[in-house]
Amino acid sequence: MSEGVLLAYLYTHGRVREVFLDLVLGPWDDEADPSHRLRFSTRTGPVHDGTIGSTLVDAAPPSADDTLVGTPVARALGLTHPLLPTVWACSDSVLVDVPEVRAHLTARRRWRLPWR
Repeated sequence: MSEGVLLAYLYTHGRVREVFLDLVLGPWDDEADPSHRLRFSTRTGPVHDGTIGSTLVDAAPPSADDTLVGTPVARALGLTHPLLPTVWACSDSVLVDVPEVRAHLTARRRWRLPWR
């Protein structure tokens, strides 16, 4: 059975607000090998026409002292990975249902998230 951990990073660059999510899927029990976990990354923020959009991005390699975050999944592999629907379901849930994330992404704008 796979379990997951989600890390949310909220950034503001000038007037542009972005949300980066790392979703780590795999075993998390006491004997679990972190190398059996996969880490998918997404970016949500304004796109070329000014609406908010989400995309899968390359997961950054873990730092030497952080072995818990699993094996990073490149965007090209992630787009065809069988876990992609799970990644999008988790991403959508966080973007809509976590008040801090939703407020960060939609602050000072009258944007309507396209999936709600």
